[in-house]
Amino acid sequence: MGFLYPAMLGIAGAAIALPLLIHVLTRPRPVRFPLSTIRFVREAVAQKKSRHRLRDVLILFLRMVAIGLLGWAFARPLFQDRPWQDSDTAANVRRVVLLDTSQSMAANLSGVGRFELARARATRFLKPRSGLMANLVLVGAQPRAVFDRLSSSFPVLNEALDKSLANAERANIQPAINEAARLLSADAPPDAVLELVVISDFQRTNWATADFSALPAATRIQLESVAEAETPDNLAVESVRFQGRLTRGTESIVEVVVENFSRTARNVRCEVTFGNNAVTVTGSCPPLVRTTLTHPVNVSDEGWIQGVAKLLEHSDALPGDDACPFVGRVQSVSTFGIVTREPPSRIPSASWFIERAIAPYTGAEASRQPRIERMNPSRMSAQSVGECQLLVLVKPGKLEPDQINLLASLLRRGRAILYVTSELVDANNFRQLVDVLGQELQPPVELLPNQREAVRNGFAISDVQSGLRPFSVFGDSLAVLLASVRISGGLVTRRVPNSLDDDLLATLSDRSTLLFVNSVGAGNLGVLNADLSDSNLPRQQAFVPLMAELTDLLLPENDSQATAFCGEPLTRLLPPEASGLSGLSVSHRSTDSVLSGGDVKNSDAGQLRESGDGVLWQWTEARVPGIATIANGEQAVFSLALKSPPEESDLRSLDENVLTERLAGGRETSFRQSSRPMSSRDDSWIWFAASCVVALIGEIVALRFFRM
Repeated sequence: MGFLYPAMLGIAGAAIALPLLIHVLTRPRPVRFPLSTIRFVREAVAQKKSRHRLRDVLILFLRMVAIGLLGWAFARPLFQDRPWQDSDTAANVRRVVLLDTSQSMAANLSGVGRFELARARATRFLKPRSGLMANLVLVGAQPRAVFDRLSSSFPVLNEALDKSLANAERANIQPAINEAARLLSADAPPDAVLELVVISDFQRTNWATADFSALPAATRIQLESVAEAETPDNLAVESVRFQGRLTRGTESIVEVVVENFSRTARNVRCEVTFGNNAVTVTGSCPPLVRTTLTHPVNVSDEGWIQGVAKLLEHSDALPGDDACPFVGRVQSVSTFGIVTREPPSRIPSASWFIERAIAPYTGAEASRQPRIERMNPSRMSAQSVGECQLLVLVKPGKLEPDQINLLASLLRRGRAILYVTSELVDANNFRQLVDVLGQELQPPVELLPNQREAVRNGFAISDVQSGLRPFSVFGDSLAVLLASVRISGGLVTRRVPNSLDDDLLATLSDRSTLLFVNSVGAGNLGVLNADLSDSNLPRQQAFVPLMAELTDLLLPENDSQATAFCGEPLTRLLPPEASGLSGLSVSHRSTDSVLSGGDVKNSDAGQLRESGDGVLWQWTEARVPGIATIANGEQAVFSLALKSPPEESDLRSLDENVLTERLAGGRETSFRQSSRPMSSRDDSWIWFAASCVVALIGEIVALRFFRM
């Protein structure tokens, strides 16, 4: 048990002595009177004296009790969850306060915000006191300490506390604990008391993997929870994306992912605005389930589009996740490049088969297919392939180191490459590409030149990942379509240990690999290991749909996936259109600005610099949700949506026992939750005040009784 105002006990103790002192000082003195019959007077005095003595003792006792009870009431006794910080008298105290500033701390229920309550709690632990050294660490995606070490500059700490806000980012707990461990361990005297105060809502997704064992063993931990006793309902727009690639003038489907963290089903109306378009998506969201709502859209503009999806007619505990920014890139016609030594006049040839498969239409229907650009390997440069979304290498011959580096750069920057390997030189080219990309490319097989120059001819397709693209498009008819396919040429392959089976899409009857796909950087690399001019695959009816699915698989997902989470370091290699720093500028618009159509921009939106692969964009702290744009003059070359992490919308808190036992790491840990009823902790002063009134009433009753 403790007291909120222990000084009142000393005042009450002094006040209790006053009635006793008054009683002694005002005691009646004997007075002499001449009387003839002294015996009767003595009997009357003795009888009255015993009655008055009883009255005086009773009145004195009631007055002292009343004063004592009043002192206890003013001292505010605390019988439960007593925080050690309020009354610690240790001479040397080293204290670190971790304040959670993640998005979930912005939850507001019944007008009382979690973060406002957290700041009020933190103020109590940052009061100046002799022998106390402290620091404040704001816990977000990155820990932000006010000072590099513990300090006694409490005005500065409290000023930083007053300016702190809950941000649209996750709480990365372990780096914050590690930072607290560093602060507590540095320059601490041997007799110092080490204290860590954590003020948070202890959200499950953030705290499930926390580990306090990094702290010094003698550290005392006080956990202050500002979460509600019952998890509040919440509804959030998690993401927005388009199905497939956006093409000008064609219909697409916009998908809005809504997550319902409520205990009941919710009917949802969500407005999706981008450019001059606005659609309203509606649907029902079951409780505790992620739901995808869809709506057809037709985009007439070309280039980068920016938009926001916002819940309508809706209110919940966390308004910050009711709107989600997104971007997309609308293209007119895709451009595919074919790099080959084969002349276009050679018909049929491997490059001719590829060209006819990915652009099979003629006449009026040709506008529905990609534009093909053939180029000789000697003329392959950053300028010639800059607009190609997919590059097909088929019999390119020996590639120079500069060309290998260019291919690696294209993959890192989001381009797709299909390499049709059929010659011995292709094995050497592929090995150089693997060496340049290093850990970024982990192919499931090695391509080996055939040392014995044996003829590879007539192999059947023996093993296919029928449930994965590109073969899943054929459904149950796949086995029939591939039964007559015979593959000739290609290279010998050797399986890489511990490689992923899903990367291997098809193998031949000699156990060599026919097709595999790897993701590299922001792009994809596919290898088709066959000589198409000697194989009968191009003459099968499955070839055209197979190539269409394969190219669609290799092309990176729609640019609406260009998203990043607030608060986290951002590094992006810009697409080939951003060639050189000249004329490039970076701007940022908040979600509210995008919704209102305002032109307010944040000049502090990261830095651009040249790298070996092109232009690199780096932003250490993207703290405000919205849309960042990199433009060359007035033309946008890249856009990216900044949003809060979706797990922040789940407002459930971790159980107290998990925090104080499993995660405590053997440290002395206590837990206090603001939502517990006050009557169980510090409302007892009311009963002491009421008892004081009862004692005073008892005194009045006693006085009236003894007058009778």
